[in-house]
Amino acid sequence: MDFTVFFGGIVALLAVLFFRPRKAAAFPAPQNVVQSVPLTSFAVGYRPGEMIAHLVIPDLPVVNKTGPYYVINKDNLINEIDGPRSPRDPASQIDYQLTTATYEIQRYNLKELLPDEEAQNFAMGPDAAAEALSQNLMDRLLIAKEVRAAALVFATANITNNTTLTTTAQWSDYDNSEPISDIETAIGSTEDTTAKATAQLSMTMGNAVWRKLKHHPLIVARYQYTAGGGVTVAQFAELFGIKPANVHIGMSKYNSAKEGQAATLTNIWGRGFLVHYTDPAPTGVRALTLASNFVYSNDRGLKVTIWRNNDPDGDWQRDEMSYQQKIVAADAAYYIHTPIAA
Repeated sequence: MDFTVFFGGIVALLAVLFFRPRKAAAFPAPQNVVQSVPLTSFAVGYRPGEMIAHLVIPDLPVVNKTGPYYVINKDNLINEIDGPRSPRDPASQIDYQLTTATYEIQRYNLKELLPDEEAQNFAMGPDAAAEALSQNLMDRLLIAKEVRAAALVFATANITNNTTLTTTAQWSDYDNSEPISDIETAIGSTEDTTAKATAQLSMTMGNAVWRKLKHHPLIVARYQYTAGGGVTVAQFAELFGIKPANVHIGMSKYNSAKEGQAATLTNIWGRGFLVHYTDPAPTGVRALTLASNFVYSNDRGLKVTIWRNNDPDGDWQRDEMSYQQKIVAADAAYYIHTPIAA
């Protein structure tokens, strides 16, 4: 045996096994990951028109990842304890009645590779290609956020003031149902539990519910000389004394099929109807509002980071959202479950 050839082959094999070029690591070193300020700013300002989660559950900026928040007790509405008093009588002391709960902000993120060839071939340039990729990632993150919001507020377990409509009581039964009466009951209940005027309340529903309501004979009859076969959102809001801007109709859908299976597009907001009081811009953890989306005060918890990849050549981009949606005052809403048939 030629041992020179044999040992030469062994050396060559070891060289192939231990000294061959390696692909870029799946997890880059921390110093190679940088936050993209322009893309983060783009993500902060990105709001697709069909999303309503931010209207139903507005952002509440906080500093810490976890901490307490407070639910206002209806005892704070008690009247006639402020006087009248004589000049020597001391003021009555009150204790602001609060129930304490805890939030804990969670991280949600997705990443995608932007190959150099694709970025360089983008008609509006590499920066626009990166924004387009960020838009795709944000769409996916916001859809997931929308699903969580709908599951939170369209649940009889979370909204204790509720009713379930069945069979002929459902608004899809145009001959027997009474949607105006049902909605007035929901409004009256929410007014009583929040001490807010009707004009300050909001309505949230899925698009399927709206399609039935806008053609319901009892509602159309109120505008029979002005409505052309159905009422508008503004007319519907006017009927109940709600501001049109406070009527939120969930149009967005998501693919409910498992990965790899044929797509099944499902309405995120489904078959629910909610009357609620939502503070559009809560400024503290004592705010009276149905629910809050706890986010970091810096950039609303949105961050875009990028790092280099060399096989294939391109840049990884990761879009991240940090938040937690929490019911703050369950009494600040009335939920009508399954108002229409499936």
